[in-house]
Amino acid sequence: ADAGTAVTLTLPRPVTVRADGRPYWVPVDTIKAAATAKLVALPAHSPFVYQVVQLKNPAGYPLLAGPVHLYRRGAYMGDDQLEHAGPGAPLEISLGIDSTFRLERGPKKEVNGRPGFLSDTRHLQRVYEIVLRSGARAPAEIEVREQIPVSKNAVIKVALAEKLTTAGYVVDRERGLVTWPVQLKPGGESRLDLAYTVDLPEDWKLR
Repeated sequence: ADAGTAVTLTLPRPVTVRADGRPYWVPVDTIKAAATAKLVALPAHSPFVYQVVQLKNPAGYPLLAGPVHLYRRGAYMGDDQLEHAGPGAPLEISLGIDSTFRLERGPKKEVNGRPGFLSDTRHLQRVYEIVLRSGARAPAEIEVREQIPVSKNAVIKVALAEKLTTAGYVVDRERGLVTWPVQLKPGGESRLDLAYTVDLPEDWKLR
């Protein structure tokens, strides 16, 4: 069972499993599905650009969360973690690193404001710079995904500093996700700024 769902799978043919206490992989079904390939960068979590595929679960049953073995044109690509996906639900699977691109991320500016007169609130500002470099011989589009904190306490206010953040982004405020589609020329470079502010009580600390 996974995410409150109980599933019974029927094998298409009898199989022999050794009674040695070891786990064995058994094929249950084979389904083809249309998928979209893209390049994705997650600067806050990794200095690499990844090849990913996006698709919808084509099966008539949920795919349970767990490890998945990846193959491309018959060649083993590695393992990934599959999240629970019901029938028709979106899936995103990483095919590994694309080493033709370089990614850097670092702090550009930090402001730790002190409370003003008759105020017990501190105002903090964080600005990060992301640098993408291409070693490819062809143009490429990379989806850059950045994260800003999401407040779970009403006394802490977090906001994207729009004037200091590079234009062209899409923001998901509930998840704190900021996304840019970046066009890179062969051998080209692109720089992005991400900025946000945090207002919190004077005696609180920001990790």
